[in-house]
Amino acid sequence: MSNISKPPALSSELNTGEDLEAWPRLGGEEIKEASLSAEDSLRVQAYLSLAQHRVERAPFRPVLLLLALLFVLVLLSLLSWWLAEAHGVV
Repeated sequence: MSNISKPPALSSELNTGEDLEAWPRLGGEEIKEASLSAEDSLRVQAYLSLAQHRVERAPFRPVLLLLALLFVLVLLSLLSWWLAEAHGVV
């Protein structure tokens, strides 16, 4: 474990890729920046520009998710209480 250094600090001036190359993985391998060839880069851009990847999505609403979760929790609690009452447990 002595060959593992601390990860680079998270700041805009340290995220250059040189910091990642200096930080070894657990197996002793170094992290290297992956780069695409020009041809592969064009393929990626063509794939991402297709119509199915340009779908506008609704904004994430955590309050609605919390309310739905609360509704399901109450519904399952009432169902379990009704089943316990029906079988004489409560």
